[in-house]
Parts: sequence; structure tokens; C-alpha cells
Amino acid sequence: LDDSNPRIKDFDKIVAICKQKNIQLVYNILGENTENAEYLVDSDLTDLMQTNKNYLMNRYSKMDVIMVDNFNQIPDSCFYERDFPTEHYNFTGRKITADNLSESILKFEINN
Repeated sequence: LDDSNPRIKDFDKIVAICKQKNIQLVYNILGENTENAEYLVDSDLTDLMQTNKNYLMNRYSKMDVIMVDNFNQIPDSCFYERDFPTEHYNFTGRKITADNLSESILKFEINN
């Protein structure tokens, strides 16, 4: 990822709209099955995924967006698909994601 990526431009527009309307934006980095991805492909893929996640976290944290990092939070056992890397997970994975989101939002609310 870099500044010229079309999705980055879209995300930046969302940030600008939220700032204009005084809305606190929350971006959630979805949990990914990096363990299975590394097994199916290799560490080149998971390294790229991690680099992209870090780019997003760094870029948007500096723009006062609440960044919720669920990238490595969901255990392999929670993912449905086994033949390709995915972010589709069961109730336990969804609960982990929801708990992390609510914790981040509550922390923001307490500090403001």
C-alpha cells in the first residue's frame, strides 16, 4: 500500500468527511488467519499482509482515527475456510472482534 492506492484515497476521503462533520471515526483492521496463510502460501504473503496492516495503523492513527487492530487476534481454530486465507470466522472470532472494538471505543469515550 501507498498514498496512490485507490482504497487509501477512499479511506482518506472518509477521514476528511468525518473531520468536517465532527464525527469520531473508527477503523477496524479485521482478523486474518495468518497462520493458515503462511502454511498455504509462505511468509512472503504474511509479511506483505503485516506491512499493509502497519501502514494503515500508522497512517490513520496520525489522523486521529481510532484504529482497532484485530489482525492477529483471532486464533486459527476460529476460521471457517481451510483452503485459502480469509477473514471469515465463527462466533468466538466475532466476539473477540466485538470486544476489542467496544474496548477501544469505551477507552476513547472515557478519555474525552
